[in-house]
Amino acid sequence: MRAATRFFSRLVRPLAIGFVVGAMCVVASLAGVLASWSERAWDQMSLPHTPQSGVMVVTIDDTSLAQIGRWPWDRSVHAALIERITLGRPAAIGYDVTFAEPQDAVNDTALAEAIRVAGNVVLPIETTVAEGSVRPLPALIAAAQRLGHVTLRPDSDGVVRRVALSVEDDQGDTQRAFAYEVLRAGDVAPPASALLAAAGAEPLRIAYPGGMGTVAFVPAVDVLSGAVPASSFTDAVVFIGATAPSLHDTLLTPFGVLSGVETHASIADTLLARRFLTPIRVEFLAALIFTLALISAVAAAWLRMRWAYDVFVACGFSWGGEFVV
Repeated sequence: MRAATRFFSRLVRPLAIGFVVGAMCVVASLAGVLASWSERAWDQMSLPHTPQSGVMVVTIDDTSLAQIGRWPWDRSVHAALIERITLGRPAAIGYDVTFAEPQDAVNDTALAEAIRVAGNVVLPIETTVAEGSVRPLPALIAAAQRLGHVTLRPDSDGVVRRVALSVEDDQGDTQRAFAYEVLRAGDVAPPASALLAAAGAEPLRIAYPGGMGTVAFVPAVDVLSGAVPASSFTDAVVFIGATAPSLHDTLLTPFGVLSGVETHASIADTLLARRFLTPIRVEFLAALIFTLALISAVAAAWLRMRWAYDVFVACGFSWGGEFVV
């Protein structure tokens, strides 16, 4: 009886400490103090995986710039790129270049016609500019199947981990995420009910398949030259965009620096594979933290008492004495 009383009396202090520490952790968690640490922990647990085989990136890379010419390219070059890919009958094309300013009638018309003939091209809209949204030229919007927003807001540590599935532009219209609209254009997007169940109204966490070059890619110059056959794009979801460092379209991700177009391809991979990482509810997380703090305190106290007992026994035997505990 005395032993039991002594045991429980020794638990009072550890339990009190565990209670205080657990309460402090819960308050810090609810206040967002531990958010950055939690996000970095998620990053460490993010494992690379094989991306969906149907997603491809056509890169505007250094090699393409060196052989085709300095940026910006004539709109006729972009038109030829779309025409070449369209020959392979892809599911959809997401062209991650805004084309907000006119070039000339000949080039602009050629690009609009190539987009119109393809019938499945999605163009981006930028919604983060202070003076308003940046849209493609009206003729290009009319030719495209749809627009999608390319707004990717980093967390406080500068890392892009989520994408808003929809945002409101400066005209009050709802713009869905660029990658999602590309999948919709190809009729391969997950149903809205699945997205609602996964993220609700919150931004969707991106399950990046890996770092730079993880998603299948081919340089734009190889597509234009015919080195990459058009059949490579059959039924594929194709993203076209800048990867050359000189074009400054890069983001910091859990896997390091990634180009904007590869980030959109990673979002498409997340949606296609339905790798939806659902956040833990705040109240459940708080209860879990509190419980773990108490368990840790009790375990530490028990291990300390057990360690003292083992040392006591070992010393008793080494002295050759006999005692009763």
